[in-house]
Amino acid sequence: MTAALLAGCGAAPQAPAAQKPAEAPAQEAKPQEPAKTKGPAKAEVPSAPAEPEKAVEINVGVLKGPTGMGAVKLMDDSESGVYPDYHFTL
Repeated sequence: MTAALLAGCGAAPQAPAAQKPAEAPAQEAKPQEPAKTKGPAKAEVPSAPAEPEKAVEINVGVLKGPTGMGAVKLMDDSESGVYPDYHFTL
């Protein structure tokens, strides 16, 4: 078993020179010029929403005890008015 583990630690065998792939000739990289457009550039204006978004009520159910302790801060914020649309069921 130790011999199998150490077999992977040796140097990788090198391929003979005849089997090496031919290298592609190096070409000089030329910077690409940005595409030119005719006429003035038009800025896209996002369209306004048709109607304002309605408030969504969120119902949250949690278990009493240690499993529900993660929601204590959220419950407190809901009662104090930070998140008025959250409704909790224990």
